[in-house]
Amino acid sequence: MPSTDPEVPRIAKRFVQELLLRDWKLHSTKRGVTLWTTTTPWTDKKAVKTVIFIPHVTLKDLDAVLNDLTLANKLDKTIKEKKIVKTLSKEVQVIQTKFISPMMGVAARDMVTREARSYYPSADECEAIGLTKDIKPSQGSVFLHVAEDASEELPISSDYTRGRVFLFGVLAEETVDENGVEGVRLTRCAAADPGGSMPTLIVDAAVVVQIKNTVKIAEQASEHHAVSIGTK
Repeated sequence: MPSTDPEVPRIAKRFVQELLLRDWKLHSTKRGVTLWTTTTPWTDKKAVKTVIFIPHVTLKDLDAVLNDLTLANKLDKTIKEKKIVKTLSKEVQVIQTKFISPMMGVAARDMVTREARSYYPSADECEAIGLTKDIKPSQGSVFLHVAEDASEELPISSDYTRGRVFLFGVLAEETVDENGVEGVRLTRCAAADPGGSMPTLIVDAAVVVQIKNTVKIAEQASEHHAVSIGTK
């Protein structure tokens, strides 16, 4: 369904034009996932993109998995808690994500984002937000889950160092692989800064771990699909 809240296409357009369509450099390929990095004007930390093809699943499977906040720690072990702190409309929420301290002596982080979490743009909407380069969607063939920094929406807690997610998004596209198998191509992009002091080793590890996190999303989506069609 096309969105009725103008904030949804606004955030989606920012994600597509300011992050997704940047010039990405291939970092590595592992477990069916390609990992890419790029620079952004918001931070000296590299932005990260992962791409994977998930056979047989549907957009609704990805939607269900990504919007189940109880799965947050299962999909990313660095997350302690993810919760809605404010509902701005039926389609847009403010989300706080709390992270576990990566090591002794390093403060735990939290990040606050404004998210449009279930956007199924029409073909015209796809064109309007910039999804025309290499993507020619038909009605209902694309799902977007997008977010931008909303640090101002929640006071900083003394228990956490406030990081920032400048832009984040998931693009899921119905497609067919080279063997004729139907499924979904999942693209995840994030431009973030942990804030404060963080050892370079941990920052670099946070890039590479995105391969593992992307595989976990794919596995969870496949499991959801199996349950939905009664094969599990």
